[in-house]
Amino acid sequence: MDLRALIWDIDGVLVYVGDSYRKAIVETTQYYFTEIVGLKLSDYLLSVEDTQKFKMAGGFNNDWEITYGSVLCLLTGIISEIDSRNKEVNSLRDLPMLWNESHTGLDLDHVLRRTAAMGGGLANLRSALAELYGRSEETAEKFWHTGLIKQLFQEIYLGQDLFREKYGFNPEHIKKKGFIRNEKPLAGQKLLNRLSEKYIMGIASGREHFEIDVVLKMHGFREFFNEGFIVGSDDFPSGKPDPSQLIECRKRIEIVEGLLGGDDIAYIGDVPDDVIAARRAGFHFIGVTASIRDDSGKKRLRERLIASGADLVVDRLAELEEFI
Repeated sequence: MDLRALIWDIDGVLVYVGDSYRKAIVETTQYYFTEIVGLKLSDYLLSVEDTQKFKMAGGFNNDWEITYGSVLCLLTGIISEIDSRNKEVNSLRDLPMLWNESHTGLDLDHVLRRTAAMGGGLANLRSALAELYGRSEETAEKFWHTGLIKQLFQEIYLGQDLFREKYGFNPEHIKKKGFIRNEKPLAGQKLLNRLSEKYIMGIASGREHFEIDVVLKMHGFREFFNEGFIVGSDDFPSGKPDPSQLIECRKRIEIVEGLLGGDDIAYIGDVPDDVIAARRAGFHFIGVTASIRDDSGKKRLRERLIASGADLVVDRLAELEEFI
C-alpha cells in the first residue's frame, strides 16, 4: 500500500481498554442489578468476554449501547424466568422477591446471533429479544432506564474528578478512581513519532472529544495527531459501520493537505464494523488484534477481519512499519 494518510481508531488500537471501557460495562451492569434493581448476587452477571460478543455481533461500537443492551438482555432473562412460573412483575421492587437466583438467565449467544442476522446494533437487539422472549422483553423495557445506565457508566469510567470536569456536577452514585486510569498504550511513542513523520495522522473514534483528549494526553500521543484531523462521536453520533466519521476526517485533511486518492488513505481498527466503515468511505483497512490476549481469540478476530475485507491484519502495531 502506497499510503499518504493513516486514520486511527483508539479503543483496542492505540490503547487497551479491557480494564477500562470493557470493565466499566461489566461493573455498570452489575451495579444496576445490585443497587438499582436490588438483587443479592453471588457472582457477576456479565463477563468481559461477553462484551466482545456484542462487538462481534456488529453495530455496537458505542460502549454505552453495549451496556444498555447487556442490562436489557439480563432484565429480559430474569423476567422470562419469573414469567415461566406464572408470576407477575408489576414494579422494580418485585424483581428481588420473585427471581430465582439459580436461574442462569437467557442464552446470550443465541440472542446475539439472532441480532447479528438482523443487522446488529441496539435496535435489532431489542427486536431479537422481542421475537425470542415476547412479553418478557416488553416488561423488561419498563425497568430499563438508559439515562441512568449512561450516568452510572460515566461515573465508573471517568471517576470523580473527570466526571465533574466533563459534566459540571459531582457523581451521584460512584465516587471512586475512574477506570480510564487503567488504560494501557498498545502503540509506542517512538513508533507513532516515526509514522507521523511519514504519514498524515488522523483519528475517527466512538469516543467524544473530551475523552479522546484525555487519553491522548495521558499516553503522550497528543503531538502525533493534528487537532483538526480528530473526529469523535460528538461530531457524528452515528457510529461505525456508518462511514460519516471517516469521510469527515478525510475532508478535513484534504482542506489542509490536498486531495487524497482511494489508495492514499487507510483506517486502522479492530472490529468488523471498522472494516465495513472503511470500505464504505473508500479507504484501505488495516486490522489490529493487539487487544485480544489469548491466541484463539486473536485467530477468530483475524479471520473475521479478513472475511470482512481487511487489506492487512497485524497482531502488534510495530508490524505496521514492515508491511506499509
